[in-house]
Amino acid sequence: MSNDSKTSLEKYLFEPSNSHARESIINHKLLFDLKIAAAERGYFLNTYLPEVDQDGFDIIFDDHDLVIKTQIKTVMAGARTLGWRIKKRILRPDLDMIEKLGFEPSPYGEGVGGGVILIQINTNKI
Repeated sequence: MSNDSKTSLEKYLFEPSNSHARESIINHKLLFDLKIAAAERGYFLNTYLPEVDQDGFDIIFDDHDLVIKTQIKTVMAGARTLGWRIKKRILRPDLDMIEKLGFEPSPYGEGVGGGVILIQINTNKI
């Protein structure tokens, strides 16, 4: 997609100097959508944002039964992105679940039992 065919929102979101703004907008849209979905099912979804992204997760979700650390990845609709760097520790089970899932306990295999959300950005639907 040439720069001329991009909307003003696309130009703004993908300007390198606006990367923090883009991340903030996308995360707040995600949180809004998930909190509405939870409310429609009769509960409040707690969310926590770490102050620093050094542990490999972007958002923590807490539905009063589970606490899930989650990494957020984004791609523009129509982009040719072939992969994303995901921290393995996010996906590996935590110490309590390692044996229940049939894995050998080891310091290298322990994770946080979290997840990854891939968001495809379509600026017509923001």
